[in-house]
Amino acid sequence: MLIAAVCLFAAIAISLRAGPVSAHGLHRVMRAFIHSVAARDIWKQQAMLSLGTALCNVVAFAFCAAALGVAVPVLAVVTIVPLILFAMVLPLSIGGWGLREGAAAVLFPVFGAGMSEGLATSVAFGLVLLATVLPGMMLTWMRPNAPVTGRH
Repeated sequence: MLIAAVCLFAAIAISLRAGPVSAHGLHRVMRAFIHSVAARDIWKQQAMLSLGTALCNVVAFAFCAAALGVAVPVLAVVTIVPLILFAMVLPLSIGGWGLREGAAAVLFPVFGAGMSEGLATSVAFGLVLLATVLPGMMLTWMRPNAPVTGRH
């Protein structure tokens, strides 16, 4: 309930800061989104970038486990780790915190590791993920209204 209230408050604050939204502006945003995701010349690039990002996340999770001394077999990396990371994208928490840790604690014993090792690996992955996002977040805060340029 608290998470829903925080999300609602954030949405209201963002909408008030952005100003009124016209139907034309909403249509323009939707058209740009569809073009950036599903246009004929773009969707293959988007699919490859998505696959590459997912693969990097799986490998990063495995590296976090290795850094903590948890031996994760390759079969577990390709089967269990994607399930753990999928729990992270469910829109029930902020940044996947809690869901990812719960999934790791439940799924790590499947390949012989302990629940605490799964929890520790997941927390390490979350902290590494947070650390990788901070530089971009700082740039966004420094120039919140910077013009966005791109292909048209």
